[in-house]
Amino acid sequence: AIGQAMAIQGHLGKASALLGQAIPLFEKAANWPEWIQAMSFRGSAIAGMGDYKQGISELNRALSRANEINSLTGISVSNNCLGFAHFFGGDLNQAIEAAQAAVMAAEKSGDRIYVYVGYGLWGWAAGRAGQLEAAAACLARSQEVAQELGGQIIMADVFTTAQAEIAFYMKRFDEALRLAKQAVNIAEKMGGIWGEGIGRRVWGQALIALSSPNWEQAEMQIAASLRVLESGQNLIEMARTRVAWGAVCHGRKDFTSARKNWEQAAAQFQASGTTRELEQVSTLLADF
Repeated sequence: AIGQAMAIQGHLGKASALLGQAIPLFEKAANWPEWIQAMSFRGSAIAGMGDYKQGISELNRALSRANEINSLTGISVSNNCLGFAHFFGGDLNQAIEAAQAAVMAAEKSGDRIYVYVGYGLWGWAAGRAGQLEAAAACLARSQEVAQELGGQIIMADVFTTAQAEIAFYMKRFDEALRLAKQAVNIAEKMGGIWGEGIGRRVWGQALIALSSPNWEQAEMQIAASLRVLESGQNLIEMARTRVAWGAVCHGRKDFTSARKNWEQAAAQFQASGTTRELEQVSTLLADF
């Protein structure tokens, strides 16, 4: 339970270690529902830490066992975690497919919390894939379910961050800034370093997209994003923050720092097998 909570907060290294202790005990006891949960959360954490292929492998084992025992809850949990792993790895179409499968299973089982998470993931992945109308609709549906469940529940910081990111993609920069600040505020209260880390990145990106850019404050927020994500070993999202930081440095004519950040991001994308973003950063580096 502690490992799952830490995974949700973004403490991926600690989560992986705790869940790794629980998994063999559940397997020995043939407690497959708990084993599926532990394997699913650990697989997602491993993917976020940069070992994308290993994370997907563990998640596929969890999903296979959930299907074998015909556990709708297990299917929704493992698909949600699989979707987040694909989201970390940049395979956005697969993230959307997994989120859709999670929602379908959760609707059948009545597990409203997993409906909420599934729609939130679906919306965020759709936003990063450029499907902005679908993203907004899914995030709105996620928030509707959250209200049914009592309002601000688990991952409130994460999905507020998602809303901020989608607003940024829609070029609603004032809204993105407001939502990013809100996400960071929620995350700090909940101890959510994943939501805070990405929220601060969007905060910084929004500051330089305004009609009167604030480069200094933007760089401070993006530097804070990197520190927060690093504290939880969120290595792939750290690489995405480095891409953003490189853009800030480039805008301030600090080309040496821009190149350094983009090179570090490229190294992580290559190590993790996130080919689409590796190609994007390689293009930026080729312009030097």
